[in-house]
Amino acid sequence: MGSLGKGIDIFNGFLGDLLIASAVFFPLLLISVAIASKSVYLASALTGSISVIFWLFMVPVQAYYHINNEIADVFVLGCESGISYLALFNGLTSIQWILPSMVFVIIMGLLVWLLTSNRISFGKWSGVMFPAIFLVAFPIAIETGLNTDFLNRNASRVSKPFYYVKTSVLCFSETYFKNDPPLTGMPLYQSLLGEESFVIPEQFPLLRNFSPRNCLDSLIGLPIQQRKPDVVLMIVEGLSEPFLGSFKGHNFMPFLTELTEYSIYWENFFATSQSRPGSLPAITGGLPNAENGFSQIPLIPYHFSLFNVLKDNNYHTAYFTGKWTWAYSTDKYLELNIVDDVFDAADFPGDIERNITDYDGSFWGYHDKYLFDFYFEQKESYLDSSPTFDVIQTGSTRWPFPLDSLTYYETRFDQLLENISNTDTVEYFQLFKRHLLSLMFTDDMIHDFIETYITKGSFDNTIFLITGNFTMPDIINAKGIEKYKVPFLIYSPLVKESRRISDVASHADIYESVVGLIASQTNFSFPPYTASIGRDLCAEDATLKPFIPFADNNGQITELYYNGYFLNADKQVFKVENGATMEEVIDKQINLSMTDYLSAYKLVNSTVENGLMPDSLFFESFGYKVLKDTVVTGQRVRDEYRDILHNIPIDNDVHYIDVLLDNPRVALEEVFVVYELRNSNDSILSWGNYGIPENKSGFSVRIVLDDELDINENVWLKVFIWNESPVPYSFDKARTILFKKDNPSGFQSERYDP
Repeated sequence: MGSLGKGIDIFNGFLGDLLIASAVFFPLLLISVAIASKSVYLASALTGSISVIFWLFMVPVQAYYHINNEIADVFVLGCESGISYLALFNGLTSIQWILPSMVFVIIMGLLVWLLTSNRISFGKWSGVMFPAIFLVAFPIAIETGLNTDFLNRNASRVSKPFYYVKTSVLCFSETYFKNDPPLTGMPLYQSLLGEESFVIPEQFPLLRNFSPRNCLDSLIGLPIQQRKPDVVLMIVEGLSEPFLGSFKGHNFMPFLTELTEYSIYWENFFATSQSRPGSLPAITGGLPNAENGFSQIPLIPYHFSLFNVLKDNNYHTAYFTGKWTWAYSTDKYLELNIVDDVFDAADFPGDIERNITDYDGSFWGYHDKYLFDFYFEQKESYLDSSPTFDVIQTGSTRWPFPLDSLTYYETRFDQLLENISNTDTVEYFQLFKRHLLSLMFTDDMIHDFIETYITKGSFDNTIFLITGNFTMPDIINAKGIEKYKVPFLIYSPLVKESRRISDVASHADIYESVVGLIASQTNFSFPPYTASIGRDLCAEDATLKPFIPFADNNGQITELYYNGYFLNADKQVFKVENGATMEEVIDKQINLSMTDYLSAYKLVNSTVENGLMPDSLFFESFGYKVLKDTVVTGQRVRDEYRDILHNIPIDNDVHYIDVLLDNPRVALEEVFVVYELRNSNDSILSWGNYGIPENKSGFSVRIVLDDELDINENVWLKVFIWNESPVPYSFDKARTILFKKDNPSGFQSERYDP
């Protein structure tokens, strides 16, 4: 049974808070009656003062819910009611107080005027109680947009102030009567994944021990004593699960559909995000979304991913797209993972025809035929590398849907419509013609891609992973968990037998499963820790239920799947069967539990920007030696040059420099991070500069000093900030880390001792 509508919700919320107001004002009115017999003004002052306090309590509790989409809970902050109440004000802007305050001033002014002008009498209880309750409770319910439910059927519709007071009372009783409070917040999230596996649960709530267990090694057999398998990960833009099969009676992607018959295919597979900044990190690292997508964190924290873990096992890593990697800060994510080769639209040959769209006359990137052709051209240069990990991000199935041979696909499309008798279906296909043409085109291009790859010598030892980054929402128009449903298949000559797996899984599960597969059958080292939010793609441990938090297209965590239930953004809970939302669950305990799980994960997710693990653990895991780690505190700087590393001796090894600026404030984008390598004669051997953009809360850059520079003399490194403009700049903190590979044998096996 779903919501009965906004009006009913507001009315029920009004009734619920009416009870709370009654509990406050009824005893107040009794006292006021007694005082008013001697002084009406004193009674009015008392009524007004209590009303102000009541208002100050109600408004932030309500506003917190509507800003954060979660109910204020004292348990989350360790039963500290005072701290919890102050936390409600975080994120509130002045504009969010203006309307409620104006309403309050008008209503309370009217109430005091009625009292002091003898328009109503304290002796007439009905003349006092009901106006007072109505005038206070009604604007609270309306002006803060209450969405409560008087019957408390659903956690999102319980009275927010009542829930806050209830948890405060429970905390008080459990603190002073020595009862064990229920798990909430980060401990609650960790309990769902096995509390004993977490390493530093308070400071790094996602970091846990990693010992991969998966079923893939029974389905995929890697050749004994041969090189590790090549891995090709293809991320198809907007590829939705309904496209693989009959979509409204027609199959627009017949090749991919047929390919599933020769693959390991997950029937109930979900993207964890509807936004691009969260999809690539989730797919390659099982990484959390953070506030607006992992790749858009101002200072991306150190992490493990398929890119850096495979690279540390001597894989050649590469990323290909026909778009631009600067979009959504993809380049920053790839840079931090030290990907060997990154190719985007800027690297395509100049003689390739640009797809100028007929929408706005702009160039939005190359279509998938050009992308795949370009891929094979570049692949020739490292085809014999041992082994390779390639990620290909397609783009034709994304607006403005660039494709080749438009006339050919339009003819096929028209022939399709001629054979459809249902006029509604014809109109629907016409409405989304460009979307459907792109599906047909990309399906053909993937077919050609596989056929071409078969001719390469490495095909027999290659594993293909194919998925969509998220669904195509406008054409799918799914409302429940289906709007996250994307295909995922593993195709390879190494697959022992094709299989369709019904287990629920997500993008976040790919990282651990691929690492576990290769490690189970080859000489492959991996970090003994993980900060992934996923698990195995087909975990044999039935006690670990799939826990999938979903980020909407704004990057906000609003929905959740856990153990067969789906919690939507309206806090309604649905039973999930065969990857689809079924009937709504009217069970108060399940509803409250799902809401608590979502709140717990959101609290964990809020810590991501502070780091996923201690930096020292990351460096130790990869065998990096930190040569210098300096922090320079900032202030308003007028100097043209500000050193952050000075005269550090450098040898022939590959060195990495991470420069991280916290809250830089620059003008005109004329401030740069610069590195220089100088010899004994003070001659510059190598240098580079990296512009700091305006209006960013953080800036980071990874500088790689490779070993192509033949250093046969003393060389010193200098890193500084150069201000080309006369306008001063500032930053809160500048951290610079200089490190190099010290242990070539792979990951450290010793457990970290915090």
